[in-house]
Amino acid sequence: MKNALNVAHYFLKRLDREAGDTRSPLKLQKILYYAQAWSLVLNNNPLFTEEIEAWVSDPVVREVWNEYQAYKYRDIPEPEDYRVNKIKYPSRLNINKPSAFLQNRLNLFKLLIPMMQC
Repeated sequence: MKNALNVAHYFLKRLDREAGDTRSPLKLQKILYYAQAWSLVLNNNPLFTEEIEAWVSDPVVREVWNEYQAYKYRDIPEPEDYRVNKIKYPSRLNINKPSAFLQNRLNLFKLLIPMMQC
């Protein structure tokens, strides 16, 4: 199981910046929240081990917030030292292709995010 920062890096790396996709720290927190929820629903296992805290503004994974809070409402740049294919999950999670699982969640979030106020 990866930590939340690894999952956040995955989502940041998969942005289609040429198409205008952006990710502020608040959007990233929402994506992590929904990715964790979907992992728990579909696999009965968490995607990452860190706790999600209930803050006044949104759900927050503190480790990820600490990493990207300086960006405030601006776009977070793509992580340079991260390879997307690094994510591997134990076989008990029944995720044959972890990147496909995360990509499917990301595609779903692209549909949901315009409906959420970020």
